[in-house]
Amino acid sequence: AIVAAALHYYADHSITLAGHMRYDPGRKWRDLPPGELYPQGMGFAQEIAPLYAQVRAACPETADGVFIAGTGFRCVGILDALERDLARPVLSANQVSLWHCLRRAGVRTPVAGYGGLLKL
Repeated sequence: AIVAAALHYYADHSITLAGHMRYDPGRKWRDLPPGELYPQGMGFAQEIAPLYAQVRAACPETADGVFIAGTGFRCVGILDALERDLARPVLSANQVSLWHCLRRAGVRTPVAGYGGLLKL
């Protein structure tokens, strides 16, 4: 339902996606409903290497960039590597929110290690 709602939102706003994927959190978490993942501890047990591998494998050649939607992904540590390896911008919900807050506060100092957006 969440993915369908997001796809509908993008279509309603004339955003054409080159592709999309749903993250597979692994055997321990795979069969839990989305609303149960974090109450059951996935936020603390989440590994970033599988997310990196899945995003890299699923990224279409035609994609202009990658957006990792959802604030529950612990993905800051893979943004630079994904941008380098995919040769395109990679944005995450938390990264974009941080960038916006910093700009609203008047902070324009580049921040290393959070993807290209925070280096602007």
